[in-house]
Amino acid sequence: MTDDNTEMARVSEHPFVSGAPASNTSNRSALERVWLSYIDHRESLLASLYILRIVGGLAWRREIARRRISGWARAFFGAWFSRKLRRIVPDSGFGFRAPGPRRIISDQEGSSMLILLEDDTPLTAPHTAHDEIRRLGRGRYSHWGRRIYFSTSDNTDPRRNGRVYKLMQRM
Repeated sequence: MTDDNTEMARVSEHPFVSGAPASNTSNRSALERVWLSYIDHRESLLASLYILRIVGGLAWRREIARRRISGWARAFFGAWFSRKLRRIVPDSGFGFRAPGPRRIISDQEGSSMLILLEDDTPLTAPHTAHDEIRRLGRGRYSHWGRRIYFSTSDNTDPRRNGRVYKLMQRM
């Protein structure tokens, strides 16, 4: 895998991205794909199912209005993936890297749908070339392959500045 993403200038910013190549998915059974997806997202999936069960029970007993559930469900499941960054290591300059999620399209294959949050505030420059992240910093980031390359908003060390860095998938 190459770390050079200088061709990002040619990639469009369209929100719709084609799926993974058929060669990756065709040689796995549907049950295996579901299991691997469950392993990646089990914490958020279990929390979502628990909350859905509570709201469904309230609606069934008519303790809340049923017609408002669809709006609540859209808001709740709109950003279904969220995970704290772990194992952050320095890259060079102002850059740091951390392992990213598996089986999510990155900037290497198209346009990543991940947003990097610093204390629940989105960093402002996604899809940035890695050289710019290392050289300029200031909240630039890139989801490349299975890694997240990023810099903090004030160019401090994310392992020591006391802030929480999370990934969220936009829909």
